[in-house]
Amino acid sequence: MQQRPSPLPYPLRMALVGATMMVALFIAACGGTTAATPGCLKTNAGCYAIARYFKQGTDFTGQLNGVYTLTSVVPMICNVQCQQEKGFIANYLLLGTSNFKQWSEIGYRADGALGGAQYFYEARSDGQNVIFDNESLLEPEDMHEGVQFAINRFVPNPINKITSPHIVERLEGGFSNILIDRGWDFTPGAAEFGQLLHGTHGEAAKSTYFFDNHYTAVPATDYNNFFFSQQDFPGVFQGQGLPLLDQPPYGKWVSSVFYTECCTPFP
Repeated sequence: MQQRPSPLPYPLRMALVGATMMVALFIAACGGTTAATPGCLKTNAGCYAIARYFKQGTDFTGQLNGVYTLTSVVPMICNVQCQQEKGFIANYLLLGTSNFKQWSEIGYRADGALGGAQYFYEARSDGQNVIFDNESLLEPEDMHEGVQFAINRFVPNPINKITSPHIVERLEGGFSNILIDRGWDFTPGAAEFGQLLHGTHGEAAKSTYFFDNHYTAVPATDYNNFFFSQQDFPGVFQGQGLPLLDQPPYGKWVSSVFYTECCTPFP
């Protein structure tokens, strides 16, 4: 894992203004961050507000080799009740195989582990074994800013030291920049983004948006190119994918922007 400060480029920061104004209306209507009532009542499973893309030729064209989203960093809570039931709430981006037996995700979540919301990485390597790691607490400067999440499949290339294909996860926010490389690989065939809730009490997050949701059919090669942008992912997902809306959390498309909320219904 590598990490260093990197302010989000000014044009990208300005591109967030319109979506931020729209999400502010949702936040005002929903009354801020409060404990989740009702919560996720699924036993040993999570509740979702996500958009999922897995139909090659319909949701995307060609092989899926990377995925990108730009999302807002918003306040989250996991209070004492949440921690007692080992609950959490997370906003994330995922790249996986078409059957979701292998996947890799990156995002941020509140679970009480570090005393606040933190960036995290999680992967399922073979359908059973799960790798999980809290990367760092959210920087105060990242709050209410946009953060770019990206997951790429890298392939061997003479210009770098990669000797075999593998998956790399990256995030770039207002003042956070993280690269995660576990050195393992799978053939991507699906992607999803949105919010995941585990627990019945004390989990909450303000309204969040996901936009500039793109993909690339071309594997990445330049491992030394630490920084990235939406232009590295020229493919545009078709339509709104398969929505999974457990209510809570709540999800809603407004034009090309996907919003999530926990845990008050949208007005």
